This record gives sequence, structure tokens and C-alpha cells, in this order.
Amino acid sequence: MPTSYLALTDVRFTIGSNAFSSPGGPLSEIALQNDGGPPIKDFYDVTVQPVTGPSVGTALPNTFAIRLQDTTGTALSSEAPLPPTPPNLASFNACSEVTLATPGPCWALEYDSGAKVGGPLTSLTLAPAAVPEPSSLLLLGSGLTGLGLWGKMRRGRSSDAS
Repeated sequence: MPTSYLALTDVRFTIGSNAFSSPGGPLSEIALQNDGGPPIKDFYDVTVQPVTGPSVGTALPNTFAIRLQDTTGTALSSEAPLPPTPPNLASFNACSEVTLATPGPCWALEYDSGAKVGGPLTSLTLAPAAVPEPSSLLLLGSGLTGLGLWGKMRRGRSSDAS
């Protein structure tokens, strides 16, 4: 069973001279599998949706995918944790985009019209970012407010009882 890392954020990619981006979210993920069943033993897939970027006529970009597949089972050594660096592209020898005649790693960009373009993947860079945490000051302020309200309610009950 593949391991998935969901909710990628702030994805940017360039195809030729065209820049695309995505805020990421629940439909964006990296999925990988080490030593799965034949014919594909290892895979490393990136799916990004929604995508914004240049249109082709009236068609807007919708989904971007990277498909790295290896039929020998030697490209990946484990599934977790997700490495901070991308895998070696030369280790992958197949592409799952059946509409593309690409023997190695590939990418595909699908438009809302259903049209798809793609080609060989020549480079891949991952730039992990820290997950933003709630502000400590906000948490402290919320806690103090809660204590203040609790104390006020407690004093109100004491005066009602007398």
C-alpha cells in the first residue's frame, strides 16, 4: 500500500517559459511506494490541484502530475519518512501517463477541457517549508481571557449564594 503525504502547499513549477502555481490543499499530495507488485515496483507520484497559470485558448490548467516509476524495484529504499530531497530521476525507468510516449520520468498538465500535455521530467526540486504554528501570544491571550471569565463567573456564583 502506498504512503501518501497529503495537503501540499505553495506549489510552483515552470514548463518552458510558463510559470504555474497552486496554493495546494487536500487534493495535492505526494504518494510513494517501495517494492510494490509488478509491473511497477517503486513509484513516486506528485499530484497538484488546483493549478493556476497560462490558458490555452479558453482552457484553464487544472491538474499537474509527476509520475516516476521503476520496474526494477531499486529506485526507492523505503516509503517513510518522506525525504527532504527528491529521488534520483535516473533511477526511474517508466511513466504512468499512457497518453505520453515517454520511457522515463514524466510530467503531465491537464486542462479543464480534458486536454493533456506532458513530456519527460528533467529536474525536480523540493523546498520543504515549516508548518505554520498558532502564535504563542494568541494562545497565551486566549488562556488568560478564559481564566478571567472563569474567575468572574465564579465570583458571580459566590455573591448569588450569599
